[in-house]
Amino acid sequence: MCKKTFFFLIFSSLFSLWAQDAPVGQFKEYLNYSKFLWVAQDGENVYGATEKSILVVDKNDGSLTKWSKLNGLSEIGIQTIYADQKGRLFIAYTNSNLDIVKDYKVYNIRDILNKQIAGSKTINHIFAIDDLAYLSCDFGVVVLDLKTFLVKDSWFTVRNDATFTARFLTIHNNCFFLATDKGVFSTPVTSSNPSDFSRWNQEEDELAKSSFRLLCSYNGKLFAVKEGKEQDFLFSYNNVNWQQDTSLHPPSCIRSLEIKDDKLLLCSWNHVIVFSGDEYKRYDWGAAWPTPYQNGYYATFDNNMNIWVADFYSGLIRINTKDNTYKVISAEGPANCSAYGLFFADGMLAVVPGARMGAVEPNHSAAPAVSIMKDDSWWTSYWPFIEFPYAKAFNSVIINPLNKNEIYIASWLGGLFKINKENDEIVCYNGTNSPIISGRSDSLIFLSGLAVDKHNHLWMAQSGVTHLVSVKDLNTKEEKWNTFNLVSSGSGVKAEHILIDSRDYKWITIPNQNNLIVLRGGMNNIEKSKYNIDLQSQTNVTTRYVRCIAEDKEGRIWLGTDQGIKVIYDAASVFDRTVYAKNILLEQNGYVQNLLEFENITCIAVDAADRKWIGTSTAGVFFVSPTGTQELLHFTADNSPLFSNQIYDIKINHENGEVFFATAGGLISYKGTATVGKSNFKEVLVYPNPVRENYTGPVAVKGLMEGSFCKITDAAGNLVWHGYAYGGQLIWDGKDFYGKRPATGVYFVMASSKNGKDKKVAKFLFIQ
Repeated sequence: MCKKTFFFLIFSSLFSLWAQDAPVGQFKEYLNYSKFLWVAQDGENVYGATEKSILVVDKNDGSLTKWSKLNGLSEIGIQTIYADQKGRLFIAYTNSNLDIVKDYKVYNIRDILNKQIAGSKTINHIFAIDDLAYLSCDFGVVVLDLKTFLVKDSWFTVRNDATFTARFLTIHNNCFFLATDKGVFSTPVTSSNPSDFSRWNQEEDELAKSSFRLLCSYNGKLFAVKEGKEQDFLFSYNNVNWQQDTSLHPPSCIRSLEIKDDKLLLCSWNHVIVFSGDEYKRYDWGAAWPTPYQNGYYATFDNNMNIWVADFYSGLIRINTKDNTYKVISAEGPANCSAYGLFFADGMLAVVPGARMGAVEPNHSAAPAVSIMKDDSWWTSYWPFIEFPYAKAFNSVIINPLNKNEIYIASWLGGLFKINKENDEIVCYNGTNSPIISGRSDSLIFLSGLAVDKHNHLWMAQSGVTHLVSVKDLNTKEEKWNTFNLVSSGSGVKAEHILIDSRDYKWITIPNQNNLIVLRGGMNNIEKSKYNIDLQSQTNVTTRYVRCIAEDKEGRIWLGTDQGIKVIYDAASVFDRTVYAKNILLEQNGYVQNLLEFENITCIAVDAADRKWIGTSTAGVFFVSPTGTQELLHFTADNSPLFSNQIYDIKINHENGEVFFATAGGLISYKGTATVGKSNFKEVLVYPNPVRENYTGPVAVKGLMEGSFCKITDAAGNLVWHGYAYGGQLIWDGKDFYGKRPATGVYFVMASSKNGKDKKVAKFLFIQ
């Protein structure tokens, strides 16, 4: 058993400590806090859980706190939660890891996760009584001692060589009752050997044939919910026999059952029913705009008999049973928990979920949505896309530079979507209203790789057709398009990314042929095109796929492949002669190897100091020097708050250095050290200022001209430290040349531009 302790509230205060700007080197999560699947409550708080995070509602003042892997939880994939009346919150994860939160401390129990068991170990339900917790798992029941956090017993649900999935355990009339995928079983609580599943009694008739997932002891009876294809069925046990029960007037779908103070709470997808004896009352929560209907997954009572509903579409719902009113509770965040394609410009971040051909384990069922963030406020939209059956696998997104309310989205099934942020109006461009017709009989359009050139023309890549590239003019409201036939036959040819470089060349990746197409020219004509760039002959490793493409500040073209990085150093000459891709060679311990040779590279982003952020499919994120010969950082899900080692996209806010990572576990960012250089020194700012005695992070000077040389001196003019800015930002570790923290006092930053013509002095207070 591994024990981990943290305090959520202390972590939260770090962000408000220096309100001027977030500290360099810190992560920040951007998860959804409106799509809830579970809800639980104790004496102080209500906990609403999404797939990746938990929203905590303080019952006394209504304040909201976000919990995630970033501030102490062990994982991101939440399977279920449960709270007992001793103030313990149980959080089971999809990988069978378990957290128990008590008094804002987290105790991590990894026994089930680490146990070598054949088959699934999913924790389906948690039930605690006194100081024992019973975890119903796919392989059986684990009994956990809550005093020691050690496993006390394991009951493997195997009999006659068949394994039964344990789904829900409860106690009724001094007997354990267990709902499984093959019926309901029982054994006395006083049984001397409950781990011998062959001695458990299998309930007869219907309860021995079907899959059951919920149990509830109420009003002297035990109720069991049988799963049906179109509706659920309720059975009751009167301590003599079982029979199908209609006395509770169950709805077609029963999501949860809960007992409190001799009342039964039944949750359906669009309402809850409270039973008291033989009487009942139904409570509805209206669909919260702009959602057209509810989707309740779980409901619970609090101590005041308010009902809390976890709704996947509307948010966390609090129903006041006294006046039959309700309130919707949620927090700022993207439309859902998935992040795949990113775009950043003019202080606005756009996010879409989904997949494309080059994705690892693509999820074509990812719900279509788009989210826009500006100044930490989110605009989201997903309901309008329901009208379009092929609005799936969103992969690329771009904001119209001429109209910030227009967002364009590429779908790897449905073509090009344009949505207006002001009114949610959607236009779907396909074969009926644009040239991006499909080469397939089923009319599916495989689109990706959006990019806008300096003339405000939107370029897009398409697969399976001869016109691999289409262009739309954004300068006019009229529908002006053009397409370019680049191959004689589109069958089997896939175009994925488009890069428009500083020379206005268009680079198109053809991943399944390990190739590139380069175009020179505008929307109305292509002056030159080149197909088949030599990516192999001058490299040390033979690759099969080009996964991604980027241009650095020197005009070099970086290619991410299925086996590391390749660089085209003379990209400007691509139309004049044969250019070659080359590996970056590293020498370590006398051996020469290629940069990230054994990694599948999924994305590359270049910061303001020409350093590269490199995303991979299984190894997280690498941060390397401008030439790629030095590794500066390596983030994984194990050594950092990174949600997943599978990285889909990386984008950078060059104004403040924030680096956004779209991962398989959701969206997260890291405050990098480089910002874009300014044209003068008018906006120089030192932060944090003052540097307090308990602050141990880096001190940053932003608003500098690119590559400025800076000296830090004390009030007497003594030199403390000097260095160069990363782009437009200087980073100082707060220590002098001898590695010591300077004395308390006023300090000066003396900055000069590269040519020495421009100078600036800024001051700050440093407290030892």
